[in-house]
Amino acid sequence: MIHKNLIFRVFVFCCVFFAASAALAVEIIFPPPRIATTEPYTAISGYADAFSEVDWQHFRVEGAITDVVKTKPTGIFTLALELDPGINRIVVAGTMIEIYYDDGAQPVPNGFFPKRVHAGDISACDDCHSPFTMELHDGGYPQVCMACHMVVSMNPENDSDPMAYSHFSAVGAKCDNCHEAHISDHRKLLKNNGERPCAICHENFYAGEEGHPAYEEGGCSACHDSHFSGFEKNLHQERPALCQECHDQGVDSRPTKFHPPSAQQSDWCGECHNPHGQEAPLLKAAENTLCATCHQVILAAGHADELEECIMCHNPHKELGSGLLRNDFPAGCAECHEDYDKGKTVHPPVEDGCESCHNPHVDDNVAEAKRRCLECHQYDNDKELNQIHGNLVMDIIDCLNCHPPHVSKYNMLVNAKTHFPLSQAKCDACHGEDAEASRFIEDVSPSCGKCHNILKNLAVQNFTVHDPVESEGCTECHNPHMSDNTAFLNDKMEKVCSECHEVVDKSDGKKLHTGLDEGCTACHFPHGGENKKFLITETSEAVCMECHDAPAEDYKNKHDALDEGCTACHNPHSGYEGNVLVSKTPGLCYECHDDPTVEAKVVHDALDEGCTSCHNPHGSNNSTLLTGKDNAVCLECHDDPGEEGEPHPALDEGCTACHNPHASKFGSLLNGDVDGLCLECHDDPREGKKVVHDALDEGCTACHDPHVSKKGPLLSEEVNTICAECHDDMSDHHDLDAVNAEDYPGGNFPTVGKELSCIGCHNPHASNEGGLYAKPEDELCSSCH
Repeated sequence: MIHKNLIFRVFVFCCVFFAASAALAVEIIFPPPRIATTEPYTAISGYADAFSEVDWQHFRVEGAITDVVKTKPTGIFTLALELDPGINRIVVAGTMIEIYYDDGAQPVPNGFFPKRVHAGDISACDDCHSPFTMELHDGGYPQVCMACHMVVSMNPENDSDPMAYSHFSAVGAKCDNCHEAHISDHRKLLKNNGERPCAICHENFYAGEEGHPAYEEGGCSACHDSHFSGFEKNLHQERPALCQECHDQGVDSRPTKFHPPSAQQSDWCGECHNPHGQEAPLLKAAENTLCATCHQVILAAGHADELEECIMCHNPHKELGSGLLRNDFPAGCAECHEDYDKGKTVHPPVEDGCESCHNPHVDDNVAEAKRRCLECHQYDNDKELNQIHGNLVMDIIDCLNCHPPHVSKYNMLVNAKTHFPLSQAKCDACHGEDAEASRFIEDVSPSCGKCHNILKNLAVQNFTVHDPVESEGCTECHNPHMSDNTAFLNDKMEKVCSECHEVVDKSDGKKLHTGLDEGCTACHFPHGGENKKFLITETSEAVCMECHDAPAEDYKNKHDALDEGCTACHNPHSGYEGNVLVSKTPGLCYECHDDPTVEAKVVHDALDEGCTSCHNPHGSNNSTLLTGKDNAVCLECHDDPGEEGEPHPALDEGCTACHNPHASKFGSLLNGDVDGLCLECHDDPREGKKVVHDALDEGCTACHDPHVSKKGPLLSEEVNTICAECHDDMSDHHDLDAVNAEDYPGGNFPTVGKELSCIGCHNPHASNEGGLYAKPEDELCSSCH
């Protein structure tokens, strides 16, 4: 509770100020407009004429309270009021004051704001002001504030006067530059700039306020003391210790070894990072640009010239003794160079580490590697080494032609499988001895012929020789020394063959024949032969039958296209769809068969699945190469129309008796118009008749189901139900008497009490009598009566 005697002291300094004023109106000094408070009591203070009476009203829940308050000789008046939870409205001399008492029951409405009061109470004015002159004690700022607020250096090695530092003397010492002395909307009584007081002088540093996450922890004060710390830039402590409160880089490093080398004389983290930058990781420039400030020579050559960033290999926060590498050799290299140390044979220097042969920061590593090879392999002086290589004259660079420098899956650290003469060090078997030992062999065929009889056998059998074999020699396709490919080929078989034969086309969605997985030699002799295209069998069909069963062997009916051979429809190398067709279906089929959809208005949806959805392209035991017998093909998609009831005899002829299975100019894929189809089997009921039923204009299916019905004859409903769709009910116009009705037109007349059928008297199609009567009227009636 705020006591009246305390409230009076709050505004002692104000009474001196306002005593000089001759204002007649009442001026409210406290509280500020629309304040929110958590205290159940409040004080209202203001200024008016000395010894005057001020009217006031407080509108409370239980009713309005009205009274007057007298001003002091200084003109100051004070009210102490109890508040109701929620909005309280007090009128003082005609001025409305709204105060929101927040008891926690409801959220504070928009427009009401809590206020911060200095030390929670500003009633003791003389704590800071002279009671007579209202001047600040102790000469003003900052001494008057330092009576309560201590300014002590955080640096234990700094005991100097804060006034000796420019920031404190220019800013911190003038407290009212940033703080309100009495009441503020902001924490720590900051002025209207709120949470950005430093921006008054340091607006340029606020550009990156969202870049450094530390800013979210308390703005500038997360790292800086706003008054005085005793450390440079008023930081809370020295760097890098301050940075390491959030970042663990370099925590375990000794200060003298911390990167950069001049750390003790440098700006520490600030050498590379701008703590006020806008984007992580707050670097002052691009990584390599920063590194180049010290390591310009290294960045200009060698491995570093190939990589995008130094930090791919180096961690700029590790100790210098580690080379700043992210991982020690050779683990760091393994991040980019996989499996360089895994294989049957590993070059011993690899186990010693990459740096035993490579310098990542120099150019011409090949020349360096050659020099390193000579440290272990003295080719000129090593007789055993010379003997293994047939005493050929070679340069050290020639070693890399056969030997990988790191690892191999073969013995003796070779690149690939070694051809027999070479694996036995029999170079002279092909190259000769002594002075001829290093000769280049122009024609290799005679040398190859010493072991391989392929050319001799082709000549004996008078077979045609494959052109590259005859004109270029064996080495056109084969490597005479080593290769990991089949038959020591220079490359994968399909690549070797494709240098001359462009037979594999993957364009336009074509797929490869799975037979190519076995290589070209699965179907062709590679060196020569007697058959066309050097096929392994006399005909291409026979080659296909090596893997595929005869497609029409068990069928009575065979597709005529089989007479043209498999390649009439299939491409043996690459083609369309799953069966490597020479062109897409149904276009392929239309090369021999007419397109059934030409000029058609209705196309069977099944054609979207392709011709082979109904037809076997090779053979069948059914007519037109159908995949099923009779209606079975249709019933794979369509329900059987004759399952329930009496089927139409036409169904025995099959669906195609009435429907075209491909396309038609008529609805439901009919072979003709409905009535025309029916009259192919049924007599025309209108022929020779004078009177024709109008219903015939709607067609036969207006009354009859063309497939099946439980009502005879194939009627879609009971007779009278069908008639009633167009005619009014006539059942009450004729009394039923079946005594003499045995020969009425409709057959056996129904028994007494049953409904009379319309066709008992009327012909449903046509008649020579009016009203479609089945007989002349008298004769018709006399049939029963």
